[in-house]
Amino acid sequence: MRAILMLAGLTLFISCSGQSDMSIKEIAWMMGNWERTDLKPGKKGYEIWSLENADLVGMGVSITGSDTTFVEKLRIELVNNVFYYVAEVPGNSEPTRFEVTVLRQNYLKCENPTHDFPKEIIYERDGERLTAIIAAGQKKMSFAFREMK
Repeated sequence: MRAILMLAGLTLFISCSGQSDMSIKEIAWMMGNWERTDLKPGKKGYEIWSLENADLVGMGVSITGSDTTFVEKLRIELVNNVFYYVAEVPGNSEPTRFEVTVLRQNYLKCENPTHDFPKEIIYERDGERLTAIIAAGQKKMSFAFREMK
């Protein structure tokens, strides 16, 4: 009996050690098609987030009239048990990485203190509403979205 208990304990230890309960599913609340609600007439903006392999993949698009004026590729990935928000923006030679420093239900805060702007990215969901805030010091921009059905 003692050998069985020791074997069970060892099996539990091995299965738990080196593995994490972290999963991209912790950020699945961001998934969906989101339309900006805080833009002037003639302008539109969207963020689209979906699960792709082990990452949450997104795209941000800004449109003025019928012209696409801005597109950014976004991704949230899990590397060595740490989440990173990665943005590929036109004009930047390489993607910019932000470490996810706060993660709780319907809330995500990412930081990169060495980046010029933004240094901080926050997403928060409230039902069918999503707010994104980008900031560096006193400079702050807020983006309001509603979920498209």
